[in-house]
Amino acid sequence: CAIAPTLASPFVANTLCGGLPLGPFLPGKGTFEDLTPLLPDLSQTLQQWKHEKHKVVCLAASYGPSENWILKAINKVIAKQTDVRFVVVGMNGVDTKSGNVWVRQEGDYVEFALLVPECDLWCNQMGAMSAYLGMLHGVPMVKLPHATGADKGRNRKVMKHRGNLKG
Repeated sequence: CAIAPTLASPFVANTLCGGLPLGPFLPGKGTFEDLTPLLPDLSQTLQQWKHEKHKVVCLAASYGPSENWILKAINKVIAKQTDVRFVVVGMNGVDTKSGNVWVRQEGDYVEFALLVPECDLWCNQMGAMSAYLGMLHGVPMVKLPHATGADKGRNRKVMKHRGNLKG
């Protein structure tokens, strides 16, 4: 029985799935590529970075002006790196002057199911699907600061216990 991880309760398992083991519902790579492919400039940038043997750190979160201290810290890290490249989604105010960062533009959609396999490190807020995608693709993860929501702390503890999360 395949169902979204957030619906995987004992009631759903027993009532809708006849007590069968639950698995997360996730379309295949081909479906994502057909419906929500990576943006051409992101795809080309990732290919170039991989060809040049750079490590790619992907940061995905919803940060704005109220989390200015986080953005300052991220900008400081990006500015100091020369061999690492960054893909940043959902953070307004990331400095792109260094040339080692790709930032999602307003209105662009980045499909995490296609992005995560391209990352060498997946930094996110540890929501159910973001955490699942990191585990599915075996990509090391780091929980970004200021992640709120009931599942995020629990997801982090479970992954750390299983060895999927460092720090």
